[in-house]
Amino acid sequence: MPPELSLFHPPHTIGCDAQDNGWVAERPQEFAVPAPGVRETTLERGTPMVYQAAFPAGNEKFHGAEMNIICRNRARGASAEARRRGSAFSLIELIVVLALMLVFALMFRGSFARERDRQRLKACAANLAGQYVALQTYANDHEGWFPLVTNAVSPSEPLAMLIPKYTTQTGFWICPASGDKALKPAQPFNGRRISYAYYMGWRRDDPPFSVLASDAQVNDRPKRALQPLFSADGKPPGNNHGAAGGSFLRLNGSTGRSESHATNDFPLPEHIRLLNPEPR
Repeated sequence: MPPELSLFHPPHTIGCDAQDNGWVAERPQEFAVPAPGVRETTLERGTPMVYQAAFPAGNEKFHGAEMNIICRNRARGASAEARRRGSAFSLIELIVVLALMLVFALMFRGSFARERDRQRLKACAANLAGQYVALQTYANDHEGWFPLVTNAVSPSEPLAMLIPKYTTQTGFWICPASGDKALKPAQPFNGRRISYAYYMGWRRDDPPFSVLASDAQVNDRPKRALQPLFSADGKPPGNNHGAAGGSFLRLNGSTGRSESHATNDFPLPEHIRLLNPEPR
């Protein structure tokens, strides 16, 4: 080695994070500079940077700065690449998070809709129970007969006979899920649209599980089990609760619920007429 050169010894291990104000190379390199003016040699990737610097005696700072510049240049390129990769990964994460949020929103919406349908069916059953009280009171005054009007074509004709003597609560005849216009309290609603079908012609002492009233049905004919009873697609007729089925009232005062297709038979004896609300 020429006398004017000295070897800085021992080799120093550096990382670009230490030499470049926090910048971290994605894969540090190991290189050696044997003497000034000689290009650096990359020895191996994946290990800490190690250099041996040979330079004129007394000029250590100058050549140290030069080495730092080399380190910064390498680190800056690696850091830019790492940032680009990091941005791409962050975009993937964002897409995944948005997708999960959408899935949860749809799940919540479906759960909310099902709970809303349950609550409306429950309120509908309460309406039918309120109707039953008025119907029983009427039957007490008419030898056990429920309201009957010859040649009636709509359920509002016989059922309007209950108002206001046997009840003033006209809201019992408007299903909370139907969207039908509210009726004025304590005023007969003959000629107005109500939400419920009425099986006209029963007496109080007839078979107790016979159906006396129900949500609007798809038609005014008898139904066998599994036949369409309420709307299956949410469209009229029979869509008080959309496609969620409907409720019904029996002669014994109990209420039940059916899906759009009948869960049991809904017979129609010859002396009974099913008065179904006209489609909306």
